[in-house]
Amino acid sequence: MRQLIPTFISTLLGLAAWSAQAQTALPACTGEDITQWNNCQAKASFADGSRYEGTYKNGKKNGIGKYLLSNGDIYAGQMVNDAAEGFGIHVLKNGDRYTGQFKANNYNGQGIYIPVSYTHLTLPTILLV
Repeated sequence: MRQLIPTFISTLLGLAAWSAQAQTALPACTGEDITQWNNCQAKASFADGSRYEGTYKNGKKNGIGKYLLSNGDIYAGQMVNDAAEGFGIHVLKNGDRYTGQFKANNYNGQGIYIPVSYTHLTLPTILLV
């Protein structure tokens, strides 16, 4: 388990660096028709109350972004064709957190789920319990 800590931390730092690079490397999306946004970055609000800030390709959320869902959950990480795919962080409305891999909007692969009841503990303590 102790081996996961450096991998976890380096993955988070890598995602932060990649996110900063991806968002500064792309131009702002233009026009109001999201389906026409391609290889650009933007902020968008949707009819259900959700909001997304990040990159778009072929009119869909693709790349790195932050998605505030209408149910109060927050997802920050990689998106592919409007779905959480790759590495990301999901903070549930109740405060529970999952950091790890996603596929088609589902937790998939390696990750760490931390219930809100454990947030008073430090990350190494959680991993070593």
